[in-house]
Amino acid sequence: MKKIIYDSHMHTPLSRHATGWPVDYAKEAIKKNFKGIIFTDHAPVKEFPWVSDRWSIPERIFSEYFSLINFTKEYIGDALDIRLGLEVDFIPNNEDVDYLKKIVSLASYDYIIGSVHPGKQYLWDKYFTGGSAIDIQKKYYNYLTQGALSGLFDCIAHPDIIKTDLINHGFSINECQIGKLENEIEEFLNAVKEKDMCIEVNTQGLRKGPFEVYPNDFILKMAYKKNIPVTLGSDSHSIDKIGANFKEAYEKLLEIGYKEVSYYIERKRYSYNINDALKFV
Repeated sequence: MKKIIYDSHMHTPLSRHATGWPVDYAKEAIKKNFKGIIFTDHAPVKEFPWVSDRWSIPERIFSEYFSLINFTKEYIGDALDIRLGLEVDFIPNNEDVDYLKKIVSLASYDYIIGSVHPGKQYLWDKYFTGGSAIDIQKKYYNYLTQGALSGLFDCIAHPDIIKTDLINHGFSINECQIGKLENEIEEFLNAVKEKDMCIEVNTQGLRKGPFEVYPNDFILKMAYKKNIPVTLGSDSHSIDKIGANFKEAYEKLLEIGYKEVSYYIERKRYSYNINDALKFV
């Protein structure tokens, strides 16, 4: 049977909080009969440069990321399609757009993910502190909308990770009440649609509270009605998480109505059939 599955989200030790080298990620993906993987490590952050030594690739060693992925391609050869991607933190209110444009122009990437990480304390303190869980989520979806409209990205990553961050900052899941955010989510998804982007189904959500894929059913159903395609990523920060929980994600997508999952090569979108993918997991 022809291999078809891509894992479109994973990291490297260069961002200082993942373990395992790309060659080993690739070997694991081969064992799992994947067609390809896309490395999407964290881009440098300009507004908070000291953070780069903690969870993003420092700008001073950013070129090593390209060398590392190229080496992995050479080492693995034709056994696996290995692609160069990047997860770019969109700093709210467009404060870093010129810098992000420079970062995105530095290489011939296959796939660029845009993300907002409210859980990082320096971002939480500057952009999210204050108000109810509903107020904080409204800010978050406004920032995601800004990121989508920037036109820099192919996909928006884990588009309701805010629920986990709220829990980690002392809120209960019952306070999230995502149904009260329909207008904000609608605006975000309309921006994704306008820019012909995807949203990511990220299985790391199944491994973090409240233990459901990012995004949840409410957002996925809205995205499906708008005919917005989805990518699928494990958000692996260790080798054992390659392709983790893909079966559950495929089953969830079929339940919503999706028939295909997308991936990117040279910034162009391709898709494979979910029912065919289930034969591999």
